[in-house]
Amino acid sequence: MRHNVSITGGISGVSRQIDALAEGAIAGQKMRVVAEAKCHTRKVTIEMIDGFVGKLLDLGAERGIFYSAAGFTDGAIKRADNARNPNVGLVHLPPTLSPEIRYESVFVAQGTLANGGFMERALPLDAEAPLFTGPVVETYEEFLRGEGFLYVEE
Repeated sequence: MRHNVSITGGISGVSRQIDALAEGAIAGQKMRVVAEAKCHTRKVTIEMIDGFVGKLLDLGAERGIFYSAAGFTDGAIKRADNARNPNVGLVHLPPTLSPEIRYESVFVAQGTLANGGFMERALPLDAEAPLFTGPVVETYEEFLRGEGFLYVEE
């Protein structure tokens, strides 16, 4: 697990900043998971998810997890839900947490992945959301195995 690192993109040849990077093997397959954290007051938009997907492709990441303090627009959720190769998960961290605690929560979740274990979903899933087109999983482990879309709402 590495935090706040820069890696040169395989497509762009440009150095890309990463909030958190976990690399390892799951079921014998090498995997790169990139985490992005935004502590903005506005919801993450579809354009921000498009940019994140582009970054994942440039870095050769199989999965990406986008954390947001403000949540996600419907378009951003639909875009992430339908992202394939790389898959994108979304986590809305509670806005009542201070920015420092929210940021640390990202690294605790990602650090758990890097240590070979998996963090169970810490926040309740919004089971009523009609936006999802496929299965929605409840744990990081299921998401990393490719079993569905990770969406965690406060």
